[in-house]
Amino acid sequence: MNLIVPLQRVTRKFVDLRPHRYYRAVLLVCLAALGAQAQIYTNLYTFSLHRADPTAPLVQGFDGEMYGAVTESGGFYSGMVFKITTAGLLTTIGKAYRVALLVPASDGNIYGVTSALTPFLLPSIFKISPSGALTRVYTFNGDVAVTALLEGEDGNLYGTTSGDETTSNTFFRLTLSGESTILYTFDAADGSVEGLIQGADGNFYGTTYGNNISNYGTVFKISATGGFTRLHSFDYTDGANPFSGLVQASNGDFYGTTYSGGASTTGYSGTIYKISPAGDFTLLHSFDGTDGAYPARPLIQATNGNLYGSTSTAGPDNLGTMFQITPAGVLTTVVGFGSGYPLVQDTNGNLYGYALDGIFSLSFDLGPFVTTVPVASSVGSTVDILGTNLSGASQVSFNGVPAAFTVVSPAEITATVPAGATTGKINVTTPAGPLSSNVVFRVVN
Repeated sequence: MNLIVPLQRVTRKFVDLRPHRYYRAVLLVCLAALGAQAQIYTNLYTFSLHRADPTAPLVQGFDGEMYGAVTESGGFYSGMVFKITTAGLLTTIGKAYRVALLVPASDGNIYGVTSALTPFLLPSIFKISPSGALTRVYTFNGDVAVTALLEGEDGNLYGTTSGDETTSNTFFRLTLSGESTILYTFDAADGSVEGLIQGADGNFYGTTYGNNISNYGTVFKISATGGFTRLHSFDYTDGANPFSGLVQASNGDFYGTTYSGGASTTGYSGTIYKISPAGDFTLLHSFDGTDGAYPARPLIQATNGNLYGSTSTAGPDNLGTMFQITPAGVLTTVVGFGSGYPLVQDTNGNLYGYALDGIFSLSFDLGPFVTTVPVASSVGSTVDILGTNLSGASQVSFNGVPAAFTVVSPAEITATVPAGATTGKINVTTPAGPLSSNVVFRVVN
């Protein structure tokens, strides 16, 4: 059974510039699949920039606010990096053009990638300090796009670049002080590198976008020293052109989407798949237009164990969809528009994302949790624990082993990985009740 959420249920805190098109009551929620909790959609903010195009997925910062970036069509320096509270209060941090990625790191800064950060005209990696200052860390020589960036378990940044026909795609390591090392150069036949995550085994996993002539894209594994393994090559029937990267679910398998291809005969394209660390591949779903088409962004796994993502077109209102899929492959259309932008689950339990010219939240009553930066570290190291309403916390434990900790703010705790700790969930006791981490924290040597 589908529930049409009435328009008056949609709360707008700022002026909606295009209500006749973008925010109709097309929130198709399947209660049978999602349970009987209330599902509440809220439009938090509408950008005043002319045709503001979101370019960087939202991420939760150390202050509990979310960070993102948009670029105005037609203006070279008209884009901006911003932060926004869960109540919808937005603050501009600085100007930047085509900021593609934002990554919180264990030194307390948020690192990002931009095509041009005034006055740095070449593609650069920059950092945002806790006070909001933007500083260049590294500038690339040549016309390249940084397609992935993350902090590894060793505290360094790792990423991938994709160039033009004359520039190689690379896998690189960058220290937080700005020293870069190329670890692997991809074969041109693999296509452009599109995403990268670090798996629970310490290896990095990602995808490449094919050229539709000699290949349709791949899934690969690469070690921190550059050892490369191609795990799967798409053949169009199982998907093609994975624009997005991967997410490793709690069952250990990786999940991803392809922009085109699949088993659909309706003329619409795109798939959802899973693949094991050993390369065992399963096609889970082919989009047919009624449930959306052309997914272009990574999936996330929420604390209920289900995966969430979006398609860029088709669906019930031809505006794309937001969908839920179980790890076994059962798909449900959650919201009848998606815009193709990725989602993030805040530690308050709600999902947040871009809705064309604005930012929205979607509540499934999943409940609060904590997350860590980084997600893996050694005994004796300091870890940031991010959450909601952490003031007054009385205990922190790593897989049951108590740890020394300091409450920095209502959104942040720093803790020392205790002797005897093993890989498992982090638990925090607060006045409002116990909180657990959304993923296991890995204790490494």
